[in-house]
Amino acid sequence: MIADYSINLRQYINDHQSILDIDLVTAHTDARIAWYELLKKSTMIDLSLGHCLQHNQSARISVQLSNCQLARDYLESQPGYQLIGTNSVLKRHDSCTIVNGAIVGEKHYISNLGFCNYHVLWIKNLDQQQVIFFIDNVTGLSKDLSFQPIGMEATKTGKLVFDQVVDYHILYSIVSHENDLRSHYHNFSFCTVSLALCQRLINEINDIARQKNINLGIDIVSHQQLLDSFNDLWYQLLLVLGTSKFDPHKIHRIYSQCKLLIAELLKSLILIGDSRHTQWGLSSQLFRDAVTYVTHRQNFATSLVSYYSRS
Repeated sequence: MIADYSINLRQYINDHQSILDIDLVTAHTDARIAWYELLKKSTMIDLSLGHCLQHNQSARISVQLSNCQLARDYLESQPGYQLIGTNSVLKRHDSCTIVNGAIVGEKHYISNLGFCNYHVLWIKNLDQQQVIFFIDNVTGLSKDLSFQPIGMEATKTGKLVFDQVVDYHILYSIVSHENDLRSHYHNFSFCTVSLALCQRLINEINDIARQKNINLGIDIVSHQQLLDSFNDLWYQLLLVLGTSKFDPHKIHRIYSQCKLLIAELLKSLILIGDSRHTQWGLSSQLFRDAVTYVTHRQNFATSLVSYYSRS
C-alpha cells in the first residue's frame, strides 16, 4: 500500500512540531542538530517521508531567506504543518521560462506536487535563473501527476504546466548569497537522507543474511565502516553548517560516494535476495525506493566531474 502523504506528512510534522517547525537558518545549533537527526530517523522509517520533509523544509528556507514580504507573510499565516511546499531546481527536461512577465512551458519532476500548498521553483528569465514563489492553483497553472516511478511513489512527483502565469513573485537570483546559503542546507539534507538510506539497506541485507544463514564475509562490515566514516564527517559539518567554516565540497563528495555505496548495496541485495524484491508491494518497497533514489538528481558518473567534486 502506498502511503498517503497528503495526510501523513502534515500529521508527522504536527506530531514533531517542536523539532521540525523551525527556521533552520536562524536556529540554535542544538535545534539544528535535532532537526537533521530527526530527518535521518524519518528516512529510516520511509525514504519518501524523509524526501518529502527535506523538500518541504527547503521550500520554507527559500522563502525565509528572501526579502519577499508577501511570501514570508504567507508562510507565517498558518502553522507549518498546514502549508506544504515544493522545491525544484531547473531540470534538463524543463521548458518553463518567463516571457514578457508571464511564465510559460513545463516544469518536470517536482516532489510533493500531489499535496502541496505553494511552490518554490527555479525559472529561466532573460538567460538567467531566478527563484520564484507562487501559491498553488493560480490562474494558468495545471498539474500532471501521471509520472509513475518504480519507487518513491508516495512523493507524489509530477510536472507543472504554465499557460501565461503572472501571479508569482521573484525571491532572488541563483547568483546570490541567499541561494548559496539555501543550497548548503538543501544539499546537506540530501546527504542526510542518503546516509540514512544506506543504513536501512545494510540493515536489510543483514536481516536477509541471518534469515538465510548466508555468510557475507568482510564486504558488509567494510560497507558499514565506510558509512560510519561518512556519518562522522557529516556530524562535523553539521556543527558548522551555515557558517564560513562549512565546506560544501565535502558534503557533495559524501553524497556522491553514497550513490556508489547504494549501488553496491543494491547489488548485494540482488545476490542474496529473492522474489520479495521483484514483486510489487511492501516487501519490495525499500529496494524499489533505493533504485529510484540512486538515479535521482545527479548520477554518480556525472558527480565525479562536477564542480562540487573538486577540492
